[in-house]
Amino acid sequence: MRLFVAIDASKEAVSYFFSLGSLFPHPVDSFHLTLKFLGEADPDNTIQILEKIRSDSFELELDSLGAFPTEGEIKVVWIGLKKEEKLMALQKKIDDALPSFRKDFDFHPHITLARPNTDIVLPDIKIKPLMFKVVSFKLYQSTLTDKGPKYSEIRSFSLDK
Repeated sequence: MRLFVAIDASKEAVSYFFSLGSLFPHPVDSFHLTLKFLGEADPDNTIQILEKIRSDSFELELDSLGAFPTEGEIKVVWIGLKKEEKLMALQKKIDDALPSFRKDFDFHPHITLARPNTDIVLPDIKIKPLMFKVVSFKLYQSTLTDKGPKYSEIRSFSLDK
């Protein structure tokens, strides 16, 4: 199965992300912060590893609007999140617990809003000062379709345990 580990956005944040995403071509319809992309992996083994991760709950705060790549055709428009200490520690624990999976980029906390795949200019938008509490992280399956990836939750892992 094609797997990844992520944090879901709160309901309030999702509403805001839909409004921001609608400003761009090809907005996404699912909002999460990917902590680690695993690719093809065994879900049972991954669950056993992730069950051992411990962390306190924490809050995430929106930061800025950005895009990947920064030059040329923009493939992803995202909203950044401040690098909260507990978030960064949780991501590192997950990364360290799953060392056999690729690590081909530095962790940059963001949530994808749209996948325009075109040359656009990012508007100058003042980001709403929004925070949301994180009480769990999840293991997801990603299935690629003609209409883009579809995500299915496999398991949720509570924080504060």
